[in-house]
Order: sequence, then structure tokens, then C-alpha cells
Amino acid sequence: MAEASRQRTAVWQSGPPLVRGAGRRWWPVAWLAWAALQLLILSPSAAAPDRLAEEIQAALADERLGGARVGVYVCALGTGRILFSHHAMTQFIPASNQKLLTAAAALRELGADYQFETTLWANGPVRGAEGTLAGDLILQGGGDPTLGSPSFGEESMSQFERWAAELKAEGIRRVAGNVMVDETFFDRRYVHPDWPRGQLWRHYCAPVGALCFQDNCVTVSVRPGAAAGEKALVRLTPSVPCMELVNRCETSSRRHAIWFDRKPASRTVVVGGHIRRGSAGYSGRVTVPEPGLFAAEAFAQALREVGIKLDGKVRMATGDELRGRAGWR
Repeated sequence: MAEASRQRTAVWQSGPPLVRGAGRRWWPVAWLAWAALQLLILSPSAAAPDRLAEEIQAALADERLGGARVGVYVCALGTGRILFSHHAMTQFIPASNQKLLTAAAALRELGADYQFETTLWANGPVRGAEGTLAGDLILQGGGDPTLGSPSFGEESMSQFERWAAELKAEGIRRVAGNVMVDETFFDRRYVHPDWPRGQLWRHYCAPVGALCFQDNCVTVSVRPGAAAGEKALVRLTPSVPCMELVNRCETSSRRHAIWFDRKPASRTVVVGGHIRRGSAGYSGRVTVPEPGLFAAEAFAQALREVGIKLDGKVRMATGDELRGRAGWR
């Protein structure tokens, strides 16, 4: 059993981490930074500050920056002379710029060869000819942000399907215990308190956890019904018990405007609006509130699809259960 258990401990190794940004109206600001750099490099030193100021002021007046908050600070590298300053001391949310510092810190501290690990454990033996695992299966997250991510060309369920097939090949037909989640590699503060609460359902506000799956988003697919006035056909992928769906979207002969929503901390995805009859359909992504539980539910679904029965539940591991890690195999 020890040999089989070691084989059953599976590691998902990924490439570079997925980095998400929540910036808006980014490209005028990017152009502004590029223009400032070009002026510093190409302009004669005497005329550079005045010309630089004029160009930046013109960029700040661009209507495409309407509603945006922008801070600019430009100084000469050799002398420290301030060439331009606009809201330079105002504090801003760094948004997508933060990924530069995060990636650099990770590269320095973890090294270029670091690999994220997502491990499948068992805490009991396999007994009897019927192949019953007398214990639990535990999914232990190691911070991999790419598990099941379509952004990396991975079919979302492929890793879980491979694990389920391996368990079946080892003779397991029934799990007497639970499928549990160990996400203690990170804390459970999934979203930053300063993130806009009205946007937490959007994919760029996806929660961050030690056990991630499918970018911590569920895919919402909408197709028109057979006739105008009928409910649209809506489904979630994967369809797991921890996520609920409320369908308020109708088929229309003319109108075509679909909206999604999920309230903070809610497990319910609401789909509303109208989809035009004859439309090819629409799909989008909505974040999940509990990424570890979402991943474990998807894995339990993969077990059921290969014929492995789960007697227990899908849940978070308790403190006492986590302290018993030494007995996991």
C-alpha cells in the first residue's frame, strides 16, 4: 500500500505564473510614459523640460483619460532635478504595475527553476476486493495559478481527470471519507479589502488562494431559447454544487444585451438581460468566492465520472486533520 500511495501522490508542475491586472484606460497612460522617455532621450537638454511639460500636459488633457486619476513625476537621473510633477505625492492603487515588482521579487526569492506543486494525498489504506479507500483524499494547494487555466492551453479538467483515472487504475472504486482541501500554503484572505466590491465578480478581480483552478472563475455559457419570450439556455462550467445559478435572461427577437453578476461572498451567479433569437450564443467568466472548495468540487466531479463513489463530502480540512499530515500518503 505504501508503494501505491506514493504513486498516488501527484504533482502538477507549471510554467510561469499567471499575473492578473485590474487596470483600466491603461494605454493612454502607457503612451504618456513612453512619450516622456522619448523626450528625455531625444530632446536637447535646455529645451527638454519645457517641451516635456507641454507634451505631458497635452496628454493629460486627452479626453480618453476622462475620469482617470494620473500621477506623473519626472526627474533627471544625474542631478535629481525635477523636470515635471503632477499629483506626484498622491497615493494610487498600483494595479497592473504591481506585477512588475511581484514578478521580480518572486524571481529573486524563489529562483528561475521554482515549480508550483499541487499534491493529492490519501490518509487511509485501500481495503477489500471492492477497492474501498478507508479514509479521505486531500488536495493540497501550493500556490499554482495555472492549474486548469485556459490561458495556458490546458483543458480545465484534464489534470483532475488524469488523477481520477490513476486512482481507478490502482483499483479504487469507492472513497469512504471526504475530499478535503488543504490551502494553508497561503492565508484565506482571497481578495484585497480595497478592491472595488462592485467588480469582484469580474475575472480581473479573481480571488487568490493556495489551491486555484480555472483562474478561479466559472465559465458562463448563454444560448437563445427556441422562441422569443422563452428563457435563455444558461449553464455553468464546471457545474459544481458550490456554485448556484439564477437565470433571468430571456430570448428576444431584437434585443441582445446580457449581463452577469455575483454579490461579494455569494455563491450565486445571476445572468440577466436578453439574447437575440438566432444568436450563436455568448460565454464569459465569473469569479468564485472560495477557490479551494471550487477546485475540490471539480475534482470530485472527475472521480464520479470515472465511476469512483464518494461517500463523504467536499469540504475544507479542519485544524486537527491538518495536524495529522504526518499520516498522509
